[in-house]
Amino acid sequence: MRLVLLGPPGAGKGTQAFKLSQILAIPQLSTGDMLRAAVAAGTATGRKAAEIMERGELVPDQLVVGLIVERIAQPDAARGFILDGFPRTVAQAKRLDGVLNAYELNCVLELKVDEQHLLERILGRAIQVAACGPRHGGARRSDQMIWNRFGRSDRGRTRAKSLYRAKGVHPRSN
Repeated sequence: MRLVLLGPPGAGKGTQAFKLSQILAIPQLSTGDMLRAAVAAGTATGRKAAEIMERGELVPDQLVVGLIVERIAQPDAARGFILDGFPRTVAQAKRLDGVLNAYELNCVLELKVDEQHLLERILGRAIQVAACGPRHGGARRSDQMIWNRFGRSDRGRTRAKSLYRAKGVHPRSN
């Protein structure tokens, strides 16, 4: 089983991906976790990613997809995998499709959550991080910054959903 979980920031993609990975006995692949692990391990990809992230830039899709390809080639992913929040855009989806080859996706699931609930979850996380110290930097966000992030995320996700729907792997939902 090869799944993609889509949803806005704070929707619970990681939580649900973890639960599904336990039930299906397949790995959960979070690109953020994979990037942090590559940086911590000091791999060539990790060193490239660290330079980019230190400048406050997004890691290029080519680098992220390369990490995914390396990861799904590992034995524990032979039965399948769950991509947690990636791809988020059509460009990422097309790049991913271009390298998956024999690993065609079975299903793309979208998590839908009320926007006010999402805002409360994100702000709650920010408060926890502020109290405990930043894990990934930049914990203090205004409501407007968060809404802007939702908007960018939603536009990219909508386009990616359309691509997957055309391929027959994303169920229509109302």
